[in-house]
Parts: sequence; structure tokens; C-alpha cells
Amino acid sequence: MEFAWGKVVEKFTYDFDGVPLDVTKYYANKFIDGFHKKGEYEDVYSYHSDELHASYHSMFALIIAWITYKQLGLNNHSLASGICRALEI
Repeated sequence: MEFAWGKVVEKFTYDFDGVPLDVTKYYANKFIDGFHKKGEYEDVYSYHSDELHASYHSMFALIIAWITYKQLGLNNHSLASGICRALEI
């Protein structure tokens, strides 16, 4: 499956009491010296949300960013990153 940031493992939807969160789980492209190494991918999963137009290395971080986005709109980044730092995510 084509994906700009890497190799897709699966796509799924979380349903939070009727509010869906579509997630793409993928292996990120590997970069060496700032250049994309075609056909090589990182060893850990990343998670992407089209609604947020963002990817995270943790599903927990993606959910926190999504929840803060739903409450604050596009001004969610500092709160989401602060929560993730406090939880050591």
C-alpha cells in the first residue's frame, strides 16, 4: 500500500463513543545523512492520523494529540507535548 512516510502495516479505526479516529500504523522511511534510503524502513512502528496531519512514534501520543485537538483545535500542540513529557511518552 502506498504511503508517503513509509510502509503501511495496517489501517484501523478507533471508536471513542461514536467519535472515530482513523489510524495508519506504518514503518517510517529510513533516512541516512538526511537522504531517504529507498526500500529501507525504521525498526519501530509509527502512527499517523490524516485528521491531525501528523505522525507520532507512540499510539498514546497520537491519542493525546487527537483528544487535545478535539478540545482546542489547532492550538493543541503545546498542551499535547506537555502531557506527553509529563507522562514520559
